[in-house]
Order: sequence, then C-alpha cells, then structure tokens
Amino acid sequence: MLKNISIATKLTILNILVFAGLLYVQFHTQSSINTIDAHIDNIIGTLPSNEQHIEKEVDQYISNFK
Repeated sequence: MLKNISIATKLTILNILVFAGLLYVQFHTQSSINTIDAHIDNIIGTLPSNEQHIEKEVDQYISNFK
C-alpha cells in the first residue's frame, strides 16, 4: 500500500500525525494542570484564613491565663 506513495506524501502524513499527537499531549497536560489548580483552590478554600487562625490562638492564649 505505501510503496506507491511518494516520499513527500509519506513525510506529510507523518508530520500530520506527529502534530496531532503533540496537540493531544498539550491539551491533556493543560486539563491535568487545571484539575490540579482546582484541587489546590478547594484545599485553600477549606483552610481558615490566617487572621481567624491567629485570633483563635490569641483567644486561647488569653483564656489560659484566666
């Protein structure tokens, strides 16, 4: 089948396949990065803010002396 096709056509087909593979890898990597970012945002959203955390520690420290 491939014996009747010229070398230029074979190289063109190879280039198209490599380009399609690179596009797949790029989009797959980007979706993985977006998923990781979403997980990080969820984790940060569940953590108390520093201000609240410090306020709790100060209240606890003061209550220890009462």
